[in-house]
Formats: sequence, C-alpha cells, structure tokens
Amino acid sequence: MKWYEDLGSDLDNLDPPILAQDWDNLHNVMSWCLNNDQNDQLDIFKTLLNSLAQVKAPAHNADQVLAWHEQLLANKAKATEFSGLAQVMLEQSKVLTAKGGESNLALAQELLLHAVKWQDKKDKIFAIDMILMEGVIALRQGDIDRSKTLLSQLKTELPKAKLDQEALEHFQLFLNYYQAEISYRYGDFKQANALYTEALDQAKQVEWPEAIAAINNWLADVALSQGKYNEADRLLGTSLPEAEKNGDLVSVGFHQKSWSIYYLAKNNLEEAKKFIALAQRNLTSQGIEAEAEEAQAFWDYLKKKRKKRRGKPPRNFVKKQPTYDPQIGNTYFLGY
Repeated sequence: MKWYEDLGSDLDNLDPPILAQDWDNLHNVMSWCLNNDQNDQLDIFKTLLNSLAQVKAPAHNADQVLAWHEQLLANKAKATEFSGLAQVMLEQSKVLTAKGGESNLALAQELLLHAVKWQDKKDKIFAIDMILMEGVIALRQGDIDRSKTLLSQLKTELPKAKLDQEALEHFQLFLNYYQAEISYRYGDFKQANALYTEALDQAKQVEWPEAIAAINNWLADVALSQGKYNEADRLLGTSLPEAEKNGDLVSVGFHQKSWSIYYLAKNNLEEAKKFIALAQRNLTSQGIEAEAEEAQAFWDYLKKKRKKRRGKPPRNFVKKQPTYDPQIGNTYFLGY
C-alpha cells in the first residue's frame, strides 16, 4: 500500500506505458480493499484510479472505469459515507459525459441530482465542480444557451469560493476551454480562437500535457472551420505526436478525425479514409460511444465518395455523390 501511495504522489512524472502496466496491480489492490472494508486505503486508491482513468493509462476504457465506480458506490453506501457517495456520483457523471450519447448524458444529469443531496456543503471544490459539470452536460446536449448561463455563473462564483491556487487555476482553465467551445458553436471563431489560446497558456502554466494537446487540437479545428489549412496542418503535425506520447488514446482519436477532415478538404480520399478508420478504432477502444459512431458515419461516407475529377464531365453525366457534413470539432472532456 505504501508503494501505491508513492506511485500516486509521483503520478505526473511517470510515463503512460509504466502506468498502463500498473493498472492490473491497482485493480487487485482495490479489490482487496473492497473485500476487507479498508475505506481509508480505498480513498487513496480511488484518487489514483481517477488520475489513471482520465488521462494516464491507455490500457483500459471508460466502461472499465464505470464498473469500478459501481463498486465504489456500493462500498460508500454500505459504510453510509454520504459525502464519499456524492463524490463518486460526480466522478461517474464525468465518465458518462466523456462517453457521450443521449442516454449517457441523461444518466450523468440524473447522477448530479442525486449527488447534490449527499454532498458535503463545506466542500467548495465539489460545489464549483457541480456547476461546471451541469454546464458541460448542457453543452453536450446541444443546449448552448443554458451552458453559457451556467458557465457565466461559474465565472461569478469562482472568486467567491476562495479555492487554493492550484484548484483556482484549473477551474479557470476549464472555464476558458468550454466557453471557447460555446463561441465556436455560435460561429464566433475569432472569440473561440482567443479563448483557446488563453486556455493553452494556462495549461502550459500548470504543466498539463494532455490539456495542451487537446487545446491545440481545438485550435486546429477552428483553423479548419476558417479554411486556414496551413495553420491546421502545422498544429496537428505537432500536437498529434504529443497526444501519442501522453498515451491519451481519446485525444489521439480526435486528432486523427481532424486529420481526416483536413485531407477531405484537400481531396485526398485515401488519407482521409485512413485517418478516420484509425480515429474510429481508438475512440471505440476507449468507450467514447457518440464520437465513435460519428467517426463510423464519416467512414461510411468516405467509402462511397468519389475523388473529384478534373475537366468537364461527359454529356448526360449525373452526379450522384453521397452527402454528409462531417462535424468539425470534438467533445474531448477536460475536468477536475
């Protein structure tokens, strides 16, 4: 157990492949804790589990994390540890939001309603995190106006919460990240670019490599939406290798989707098909359901699409190209 505590304290300095190997060991240790009512030790490993699950280890997917959360919920309920129960519910809602899809988002929203009942009213980070999650879920459900209202509320509440500096910096980063997406969804690419650039500076300041890669991916998507293909090429060319180095297969999948859209714009169907197939595989492997389905639809479209021909078409030629509008942008989850 001491070894795992040390592992957790040095988490940011360990390479993803090393952490991936430790996943099974962590699984066994937590099983022992659950079976022997070792709640204090379990909380230590729950924190480590969340760190591994969100950004570090590529050896598992969102469904495995949800299975762990179910066991943790049962343990907290058995111990009548209600604040811990609320925390696990909040964490579960984050994983469901990352997975995406109508049913998962509805369940994530329901979990937040239950979490409110059991939360520790003195836990300032929990209260702020709840507002953030409500805003993110609304954004994923397409209710952009409600999301904008909730994130504006978060911006107002942050200074009042008097969080420690580290927590404050992270929430300011999340705020810019999601407000940038709202601007993007409204078609305000200039504002989106400015907010993502600010979020990128914040991610560099807190030395969060996964966030840096995700934000650069979004900046590339903004460039694609504006037809700035050289800029998108530059950003994706430097950011995808970083996502791969981080072992973040969700981010890798979203980068590959962006590359596919880039190559489609360049009329390079073979490269477009190659990258969307890779994206679909990575997103599926990590349990990111909604985006994996979107990637599959994009792949089906590309399979049927013909490359544009130069010159005039023959007489009586009827163009029967399939129609599909690939969705630029992604739903990469960034959360506390």
